[in-house]
Amino acid sequence: MHIIISAAISIDGYLDDASDERLMLSSPEDFKAVHELRSSCDAVLIGAETLRRDNPSLTARHNPEAKQPKKIVLTRSGDLPADSRFFTEGNAEKIILMPDIALAPDHLPAQTVQCGVKIDDIVKNLEDIGIKRLMIEGGAQIQRLFIQSGQINELRLSISPRIVADDTCPRFPIKDAFTARCAPVKQEMLGDNYVTWYRYD
Repeated sequence: MHIIISAAISIDGYLDDASDERLMLSSPEDFKAVHELRSSCDAVLIGAETLRRDNPSLTARHNPEAKQPKKIVLTRSGDLPADSRFFTEGNAEKIILMPDIALAPDHLPAQTVQCGVKIDDIVKNLEDIGIKRLMIEGGAQIQRLFIQSGQINELRLSISPRIVADDTCPRFPIKDAFTARCAPVKQEMLGDNYVTWYRYD
């Protein structure tokens, strides 16, 4: 499987601020590029906390004719709001990925795929259901888990000029991401955002 992490961060490395509203760190041009990237993938994966806090639809909206990737949420408990945009928007297949020992949430409009707790097991389960190109859009915990597993092929990092400067807020796991395996391969300005693609050997 080819795995891409896509993250937008403040210039001081934060993924979000402390407000109740989602901090918008992408420019309109960057959002369009992210939607194009989504439609090039078989599936987009987030964690349960991102679903609850940001309420993303995970649809590709740059083009009415665009392919819609499957939407996957990784959760330990299955305690997810059925009225979230993840479940209510778009006609793409929706998948709840959760540990073997957890009780499947039958009330939610999605397929449940039970898996092991290690990232290697999760990747194997996703490959078994036909996912060949996966985009990770989760928060810091999901990003760190996949990066530390050594399974990442590419990282797309979009840096906003905004500043958060609050150590209580989630940060992108820079120390985990930038290793000897990681090399920049493309840079571009998209509106106010500076976007760099990194490849892992």
